[in-house]
Amino acid sequence: MCAHMAASERLPFLLGLAGLPTLRKKTCDAKSYTERFSFKNIERLTEDEAREAFRQPAKEKRVTWSPGTLDLAVRHSGQYPYFIQQFGKESWDAEKESPDTISEAAAEEGVRNGQKELDKGFFLAR
Repeated sequence: MCAHMAASERLPFLLGLAGLPTLRKKTCDAKSYTERFSFKNIERLTEDEAREAFRQPAKEKRVTWSPGTLDLAVRHSGQYPYFIQQFGKESWDAEKESPDTISEAAAEEGVRNGQKELDKGFFLAR
């Protein structure tokens, strides 16, 4: 309804949505105007991109991942952006020993805790 009103008044209108790959079909089945939507899919990252997605936010805070921890985190994330975000956060939160290095133990705990969070939220509706 807002899109229709904005169009009739010649006002700019922007709607942003995020969701699973099924969102496109569900949206198109629900209302008109969806043929005008532009859909962008976020796919899995390459291994190098996933590694950088874990590394860069830590680097901005002068934190590093100890040797081997990035490989562990990338492998368990499957290079899927949402998993990278969850495992990175949980690994960061799990680090108790060093304020400037994410240890292998913290990364392992982060992956475990991240998977639990995904199981509780992301996968719950499936």
